[in-house]
Amino acid sequence: MSIKYFKKFLDELRDQGIEIENLKIYKVSESIRLFKLIQHGRE
Repeated sequence: MSIKYFKKFLDELRDQGIEIENLKIYKVSESIRLFKLIQHGRE
């Protein structure tokens, strides 16, 4: 996973009003899982 793309993904979440610091661990894990699915779909 590219760090650059992951940081961009986190920035997009923040832009949607989701503060990363306030996310529960399972929500972060779910976000990472969805991110991997999205990245896999783009390949």
